[in-house]
Amino acid sequence: MEELSKQLIPLYWLRMPKTLPATPGMHRWVWDIRYTTPTATRYGYPISAVPHDTPREPEGPLALPGTYTVRLTAGGKALTAPLTIKIDPRVHATSAELATMFAEQSKLAGMVTKGSSASLQVHSARETVGDLGKDSRAVDQGSH
Repeated sequence: MEELSKQLIPLYWLRMPKTLPATPGMHRWVWDIRYTTPTATRYGYPISAVPHDTPREPEGPLALPGTYTVRLTAGGKALTAPLTIKIDPRVHATSAELATMFAEQSKLAGMVTKGSSASLQVHSARETVGDLGKDSRAVDQGSH
């Protein structure tokens, strides 16, 4: 959440990460039908903001229409149930076009994650080298 405190927009606009409560009883979970968000060095927010529900970008690829299996694991038990995603009737893309779009979104998300992970590793290495340089200068100054 430290990252969010540096944003230039009020926090009440943002969709906060959600976790399913572990308490007994009925709970509701809403899937935004997106796969995992790629790792990025920078995130943005769309101009089409909705209070308390503005997503962080980049977002993960959209799931294709089809049948999925959802699984809930709690108390050492796993429960599964089928879930069907149907195409929005306003969308006139073919299954092949949707599959191509999903493949491209997945490829781009992977590239963003790979590039960002490399950038974060370089940043971490630079910090480590900088810290080692400070330590060695302190040792050199102490021995003179």
